[in-house]
Amino acid sequence: MPKRIFISLDTDWCSAEILSDCLDIIDSLGIKVTWFVTNKIDALHERMKGNSKFDIGPHPNFLFGSSHGETEDKVIEHVLSMTPSFRLFRNHACYYNGKLLYKLRSVGALLDSSLFIPNCLHANPFRQYVTEEDYILRVPYTWSDYYFLLRSDEHNPITLIERSVNDVVFCLHPIHLSLNTKSISHYKSIQTGGECVDYHHNKKGIRDVFMEIVEHCYKHNIEICLLEVMLNEY
Repeated sequence: MPKRIFISLDTDWCSAEILSDCLDIIDSLGIKVTWFVTNKIDALHERMKGNSKFDIGPHPNFLFGSSHGETEDKVIEHVLSMTPSFRLFRNHACYYNGKLLYKLRSVGALLDSSLFIPNCLHANPFRQYVTEEDYILRVPYTWSDYYFLLRSDEHNPITLIERSVNDVVFCLHPIHLSLNTKSISHYKSIQTGGECVDYHHNKKGIRDVFMEIVEHCYKHNIEICLLEVMLNEY
């Protein structure tokens, strides 16, 4: 059983309606959540900024054709104008290279959660040095809602919590929480303008799974923490 779990949410350009619905869910539970945002913080995001139970960091997109910029430097410049801090970040699609990590550290980045290791029971944060003395703390996540939709039979979050030796970091997305996505085909049908007749369907979806995770933590007195606490521990 892990010492703690960490809930993180990647906004991935979700609509104001979706984000508002997701914030309502989180607020009703009173839990701590680390947000990685892709959009400029607007009036709706003020709810996130003013909440002491929330961390906010950027979710930059360094992929080809990114709306954040044509080069890594342009993406960094865009993201610095979009979020209050670059202390914590998770790159979109887990994009990574050694030179980029050095650039991000030079603009104040301290913690990177861009590494996904599905179902790993011994995932530990580690220091990755960018100079002889300076480093970024890399914090892997081991459960993802999208991967659950791909491989639900082998990516059970409760099993992961029960068997993990170390802390467990979860990655979710507001779109899947709000829609209670039940499958990849369900999600893709909505993306292509299909009928969302089962918006509140009876089959288990991501919102249901998320509620099970939170309820399991409450039942077993497992603390839900912000990722930033790791900066004082490693």
